[in-house]
Amino acid sequence: MGHSTVGITLGTYSHVAEGMQADAAALVAQLMTQPVSNPLAAGGCGDHD
Repeated sequence: MGHSTVGITLGTYSHVAEGMQADAAALVAQLMTQPVSNPLAAGGCGDHD
């Protein structure tokens, strides 16, 4: 990033990573609670004639 020390970089951008982590956790939680479609449950095997 061009900063003279890693401490400056972390001090400058660590708050961004915290927000991204919270957003990612919320997205994963949302994905984990949604039903998953299963193409095999409809009698298909993935082969198309």
